[in-house]
This record gives sequence, C-alpha cells and structure tokens, in this order.
Amino acid sequence: MVKIKFRYYYPDANKVSVVGDFNNWDGYANVMTKNEDGIWEEEILIGPGKHRYRFLIDDVIKVNDPYANIYVQNENDELDSLIIIDEEGRRLINEKIYNVHLEDYIISDSFENKNIKKRFNFIDEKVITRLEFTEVTGVHTVTLLWFKPNGEVYYVTENILIENEDKKEQTLWFWININERIMPGQWRIRLLIDGLIVFDDYFSINPNKYDIINKKIVLK
Repeated sequence: MVKIKFRYYYPDANKVSVVGDFNNWDGYANVMTKNEDGIWEEEILIGPGKHRYRFLIDDVIKVNDPYANIYVQNENDELDSLIIIDEEGRRLINEKIYNVHLEDYIISDSFENKNIKKRFNFIDEKVITRLEFTEVTGVHTVTLLWFKPNGEVYYVTENILIENEDKKEQTLWFWININERIMPGQWRIRLLIDGLIVFDDYFSINPNKYDIINKKIVLK
C-alpha cells in the first residue's frame, strides 16, 4: 500500500470528495479538507494496480484531476483520471506534457449566430456556447457547468478533445433549452478543462413571453 495525497482547487465548493474504484465511488468515504487557499486535500492508502478516480463536488459534479496526466475511457465513453502503482509501491508518472489552447468562445442564441449575446428571453429557443480549440495534444475532458440564479447546478455537460493528426481547430458546442420552466435571472457558466477551472461567465434570462395575439413582448 502507498499513501497518495490528492489536491484539488475549487474554492467555492461546500464539499469535495475523492471517488474511485478503490472506495467503490462512495462520495462519503474520502471527503477532502479545504485549506485557506481554497485547495481541498486528502490522503488515501492505495494498493498496487490501475485505479480510476474523479473528484466529486457537492455530491453532484464529477471532474477529473488536472494533475493526473493519465486518463482512461470508461464504459460510458467518459474519461476518468488514472493512478498506476507498481508492485513495489511506486506511483508511475506520465511526464509527457500535453497542451490545449482555447482559441475562441462565443455565447449566442443559435448555431449560426457568431455574435456574443448575454441577454435572452423566453422567445429564444436555446442558450448556446461555441468553444474553438487549437494546439490539442493528448486527450482532454471539457466540462461546462450551468448554474441557476440561486446558485444551484442546473446542468453539467461534458465532452472529450482528442488530438488529431492534421492539428486542425476543433469545435465543441454546449447548450441548454429555454422554456417556461427555466428560472429567470442571472445565470453563471463555468468552463473546466481536465477539472481545472478556466473561466466563469454570466448571462441573463428575462421573464418575458411573446404575445402572439398582440405581437409584442410582455412581462410575465
């Protein structure tokens, strides 16, 4: 057995746990402790072999370890972080450096619209984000978190970036549908790459509805 120290920066979380096949993915088995710098820490004894794991934020959001540098696809075609410990109790480290560059980011109301939009109404069908990446080497998890105006997580969307031979730009789309049940107010989105927080952005949904009879927008 070898003691592995896990560290993860997520300052505004209320709880972060290490979950993996070494604790049956139990969010209560290895709850981390946050220090004054917003870094969550936990030490776990792990035996030889290959072990998949992730960080579980507030019992809802699963993200990868930005410092794992080894990721493996699971049965759901998602990437998990991987720890490899040999029979001598040594952790095997991948020292190769992988890159990804966020070239462009747009939030709008349609796939065709390339103008940034930050105010939406219920007559809009979707809130759409387009992310363009260049210089992708290796494999990466891209996660977008959508937060309601009250701070609750509304939706978690995740996709995978894989290095391609021609090194061309890669585009990922994420979106939510706007309907009568969605909460109006200021929403927040958070982009993470391999579990690392890249940026937060905000948009607002106005409590408007289109009056078909009078052909005007009215407050509801």
